Amino acid sequence: MAEFKLGRIRFVWKSDWTTGTTYYKDDVVQYGGKVFICIAGHTASAGFYTDLDAVPSKWNQMSDGFAWENDWAPGTAYKTNDMVKYGGRLYICRIPHTSAATLALGLEADLNLADSTLSKWDNVADGSDWKGAWTISTRYKVNDLVKYGGISYICNTYHTSAVSLALGLEADLNKWDVFNRGIEYKTAWTTVTRYKVNDVVKFGSTLYICTLFHTSSASFDLDTAYWSAFVEGLQFENTWSSATQYQPGDIVRYGGYQYVAKTTHINSTPSTGTSDWDLFSKGFSFTAEWSSATSYKVGEVVSLGGQTYLCTVDHSNQSPPNASYWDKLSSGVNWRNYWANSTPYYVGDVVRYGSNAYICITKHTSNDDDSTTFADSTRSPSGDTEGVYWNIFNVGSEYSVMTDAGDMVYYNGNQGPARLPIGKEGMVLKVSADSKPMWDYLGVVDYTFYVAPHGQDLPAPTWGLTQDKPWKTIRYACMQIEDGARNPNAQYLLEMNRVFIQREVSEWIQYQIANNRSPFTSSFVYDEFKCERDVGFVIDRLIWDIGHGGNLKTLAAALSYINLLSGADLFATAFDENGTGTYSKLAAQSTQDVASYNYMLTVIQSVLNNTAVAASYQTINGDNSTAILGQYFNTDLAAETGVYTTITSLVGIITKALTEQVATNLPDRYVPNNILNVKSGAWTEVLPIPVPAETSIVGDETRAVEVSADTGSVDITDSYATYTTFGRIGTVMGQIVA
Repeated sequence: MAEFKLGRIRFVWKSDWTTGTTYYKDDVVQYGGKVFICIAGHTASAGFYTDLDAVPSKWNQMSDGFAWENDWAPGTAYKTNDMVKYGGRLYICRIPHTSAATLALGLEADLNLADSTLSKWDNVADGSDWKGAWTISTRYKVNDLVKYGGISYICNTYHTSAVSLALGLEADLNKWDVFNRGIEYKTAWTTVTRYKVNDVVKFGSTLYICTLFHTSSASFDLDTAYWSAFVEGLQFENTWSSATQYQPGDIVRYGGYQYVAKTTHINSTPSTGTSDWDLFSKGFSFTAEWSSATSYKVGEVVSLGGQTYLCTVDHSNQSPPNASYWDKLSSGVNWRNYWANSTPYYVGDVVRYGSNAYICITKHTSNDDDSTTFADSTRSPSGDTEGVYWNIFNVGSEYSVMTDAGDMVYYNGNQGPARLPIGKEGMVLKVSADSKPMWDYLGVVDYTFYVAPHGQDLPAPTWGLTQDKPWKTIRYACMQIEDGARNPNAQYLLEMNRVFIQREVSEWIQYQIANNRSPFTSSFVYDEFKCERDVGFVIDRLIWDIGHGGNLKTLAAALSYINLLSGADLFATAFDENGTGTYSKLAAQSTQDVASYNYMLTVIQSVLNNTAVAASYQTINGDNSTAILGQYFNTDLAAETGVYTTITSLVGIITKALTEQVATNLPDRYVPNNILNVKSGAWTEVLPIPVPAETSIVGDETRAVEVSADTGSVDITDSYATYTTFGRIGTVMGQIVA
């Protein structure tokens, strides 16, 4: 080393060394982080180290240090002790060199990691360099710090990042270490989006956190393996819709209830889709009056009559009350004003009938025959004596129920004050079997008749049935018994409505066929005219049996179906008492036969009650090809008590034969015996006197009754008038038949 004499030192500061400069002894320069003193004058070579390493050397190191060169840059000449920042680290140059030509090669091109003695750089300090969000095609250095998703990563290996977002940081995941785990909220989940670990999205009412890098599919359901529930929540989605996709936590209103979704799904009904929905809360949804045209959901509340009902099962056209579909929520009344025919009434309906108000206790349609929809009732509130459909709600003036002179008022249980119409001449007030007052003839004994001098030859029931009002002649009495003296009012009403009943049954059958109503079908074929004729034959037999008693004629009709005649076909051929063989369609059409006869009973009931049939099928069918036959009414005639029950029993013989198709269980033939009591005296009678079958004429006492022939009541001079009269009758009958 040179020998310095302080007294002779004259240092000249030349700043940074530069090439081509003439330097003199004792000139001082800075090169890199060191200070050198010139020990031999010279002109600087192209490189400092050429002069430093020359022999002899032209420079001596005067002091040591570092030169801060900021960020490492490519294509730069670095000197010993130059300090640079590269990524999050500080490096000091240990071997002078020119750095790599491109950023892509980086400082690491001069950094021999396998043998540090060969490396041109020494790592002197470690730190981190915040680079913000990770980006594609970027040169990352060791200790570079980036944000990717909700996580911060620190680079552990020099590299250039992937060329597309689809590949992402995860393509070089081994070149990064997790520096800090956080989350990043990405709002609502969307399709075709690159999601990173710890990304948080909202789907439905739930927050999900990404567990695996991926690009989202067309449906969240397809990516469930990449997500975990982060925060479960609830979200109200208004009224349920079959077209909406629901996610876990979604709350919908369905009917009066609220349900919360358990799965991601579409078109799963909340009330029945138990795998997709849980009941969240119960409530009410008040709708209007119940309607058969509306589909109801659980929790919906309707009013019907005076009641309100809560729907418990989804359904349509199930009228309350019905425990399978409805719970009664509250009871009340619904004022319906005056009672009317052919009107639906529901529990809680209140109507006015007469001066009283009645409350409905059983749903029904007044005078409606369609029992598949409503309970069948043909009674007004005051006529419902059993209280099946109506109970008294408020009693008005007890006298207002009376309408005619002689009417009486009595208490009719559930129906309150009721009218007892005045009876017929000769009747007395009695108590019926159901403890109600009634008018009836005194001393009437069934199948017993009377003749006495003080009698009158007038029809029953006014005359001939009791000792105080006997018939006057034996011949008239025998004629009355022969014609059928029992139940004359019922006989007359049936006879006058015979054609009406025939037509109604025929039109009813047509309606059942047209509407495909069981047991009929739309393909059922029958003969309309023969059907009407056969119904007429049955009515004739009913009239005969209720007039004479017993079952003679009706039983014969029943037997003709199963083992006697070919003509007993309600839909094909008529009764023909001279026919032979059996009813060929018995097995095929017996069910339809029975249904038709049962409907005939319904019409007969209206006829005997002097009330209009519930619905005239002549009008319903609208058949303009034939004239509509009206029902005959006569309010002066009241059918005798119990006669409808008798007719029902008689028709039951026919329907039993049709159903069982054998005679084994049919009742025995029954023809009652009649007794004609004749009071003592001499009787001058017009002969001959035809004595009816099964009839005994009994005098008051032995040989006290004397009968002799009368001269007759028609003079021979009246023969022409009689002949002419019969001729006119023949003409009129011929026109009627035509």
